[in-house]
Amino acid sequence: MADKTILLTCFLFLIILQHNFGLVIPSRVLNLQPPPSPRLRSPLPPSLDRYTINDDKGSEGDAFRPTSPGHSPGVGHQTPPGAP
Repeated sequence: MADKTILLTCFLFLIILQHNFGLVIPSRVLNLQPPPSPRLRSPLPPSLDRYTINDDKGSEGDAFRPTSPGHSPGVGHQTPPGAP
């Protein structure tokens, strides 16, 4: 009986030892240095050819048109749906 207990104890010890080595062996050395950072340059300003002066001052006068008091029909409707 003592032989079986010693054999079982040794067997369990080897299984536990193998389990611990199983976690250590596949480990790898980590690369602790960060990747090189890209050199940042300030962006170039846009060219002045892209900017123009707004010459459409004459069309802005017709932008506001007052409406008559009462129901506002909205876009696409001349009269409300229930009106005769």
